[in-house]
Amino acid sequence: MFGTLLCSPGDLSGGRVQSISPKDLEKYNQTGQLPDHYLNDAQQKTLADNRMHPEVHPHQLAQLLPPEAFRLMRAGGRPRTDGVGGLTPERVTDLLTQVGLEDKYDDEQKKLLARSAIMRLLFQEKSHGINSKSGRGVGEEFRNMVANRLDSHHTDETHALHAQHSKGGSMTANVPFARSAYISAEALVAHMSNTAGKLMAQGLSQEEALNRVLTDFRGDEAEDPPHRELVQGAINDLMGVTGHERFSFGDIPTSEQDHGLRTPIPEFGYVEAPAHWQNRIYAGETALAPHGASRRNDMMGNGRCSTRGMGRRSRYGRRTYTCATNGG
Repeated sequence: MFGTLLCSPGDLSGGRVQSISPKDLEKYNQTGQLPDHYLNDAQQKTLADNRMHPEVHPHQLAQLLPPEAFRLMRAGGRPRTDGVGGLTPERVTDLLTQVGLEDKYDDEQKKLLARSAIMRLLFQEKSHGINSKSGRGVGEEFRNMVANRLDSHHTDETHALHAQHSKGGSMTANVPFARSAYISAEALVAHMSNTAGKLMAQGLSQEEALNRVLTDFRGDEAEDPPHRELVQGAINDLMGVTGHERFSFGDIPTSEQDHGLRTPIPEFGYVEAPAHWQNRIYAGETALAPHGASRRNDMMGNGRCSTRGMGRRSRYGRRTYTCATNGG
């Protein structure tokens, strides 16, 4: 009679149904760029060819991070709602096994690895982002780190330009880093670039500005916790598995006019509904309406309808679209 479809807007409609999720719109307002899945291949290539910093993988930044990035957090980590995802010693063992390093670290060392903030950032699923306005745990840890050491904020007028030139790499197939770790690495590069840009505006050369940023952000080695060498060694082992090297910055963008890479918001508008949709569009309360559905009062007439209110979040985090069908 009716079914619930888990899909991206436009997948099943030949591109007729399109929208931007609130989360992606928020990111656009911060950075001036839409995520790749809204862009065609040519747009993605143009951005990639013009970004001034290379793509970053999260473990490439470890050597640049300050002592507090390695501090020990409470045991257990932040699990997802289904209880999975927190970083425990058992989870660390599983991760090390996947990359052939399970015998290199003893049980006590695995406990330290599981509690270190940087390992939580790399492997704990669903961490709050560095640019998030809420959330605790490892996201808050790195958020405070950026604010205190770099004096960079995603609300800075200059931040969006540097975010446009910062891009997380594709997920590494042979090391199961958390997807959120790539987003955090991308944000860290943008904030360091933003601070360097501010220093250049004050008269420093690019080399002087980057050296100042890297020195200030890294902090005093004397303040490093005793287990940093252990954690850094484990991350270096992972870099060896992936074949990546330490991250190196490109040139620092200096002006929106010369280096801006904003992507336009698509013009969606309304379109005529296909003929075969006519017996599937229902307004008001009908026997075909899904349980709990709200009354539809947004018909536009002439076979057109608004998509407002059609999407709901599923427990998997994707947008749910509900279609009522008349035996079809």
